[in-house]
Amino acid sequence: MDVFARFIAALWRKWWALMSCAAFTILSLWASIENKTNAWVVSGIATLALIFFLVAAFGAWFEEHSKLASAERKLAELSPQFDFIVGTMLWRFDQNKDSTLFFPLARILNRGHASITTNWSAIYNISGTVEEMKPLWLRGEYKIQVGNEELTLENGDLPSAKTAEKSIERGGVAGGRLLFTLPGNRTQQIQSLQYTMEFACEDYQGTKYTAIYRPSPEPVAGLLTLPHERAVIKPSESAH
Repeated sequence: MDVFARFIAALWRKWWALMSCAAFTILSLWASIENKTNAWVVSGIATLALIFFLVAAFGAWFEEHSKLASAERKLAELSPQFDFIVGTMLWRFDQNKDSTLFFPLARILNRGHASITTNWSAIYNISGTVEEMKPLWLRGEYKIQVGNEELTLENGDLPSAKTAEKSIERGGVAGGRLLFTLPGNRTQQIQSLQYTMEFACEDYQGTKYTAIYRPSPEPVAGLLTLPHERAVIKPSESAH
């Protein structure tokens, strides 16, 4: 009701301003000079009043629309806007834990207001069967070997950890490897390439962002790393 009352007030204000202009004086003067009939004058006044009403209605709508658009722009400036993607996947079966560990490359670019990330989750889907994946933190160093290259990860390398308390500023990027697990040995499922994974996180306002990983049949040529990651080439046994 308040919105309608504001619209009527704005409409009346604009319409009254138009009705008070010199157009009616000019119309009356023209009717006098041309000896127009009273019916013509009344018709002319009604036509001008209707035209001014339509102009005032549009003006009132445009004024309120502009205020709303301005408020939405200001609100958008206070809202984070994440571009969330995932890329190359590393995985390992951990016999001690009887779990398969997944380390997808992930990157978040923030185009909006600064924000932390929270509520990380992941869904594993294979042939229509859906499982919830479990997030995991690292205690100490964790080493992954791919061919003759070895990558060392710590908890601070995980985007979910590094952005839990430190905001991603506007225009900033947080990259690294996520860590999620599934129970059991998933080697055969992974090699079948018949699965997808959907990763998700939220900003401080609770807006959810998702990124989907789909395996590629193309073999990965070597270990792909980010600039901050610690990777070394391990000498082969034949070199000793």
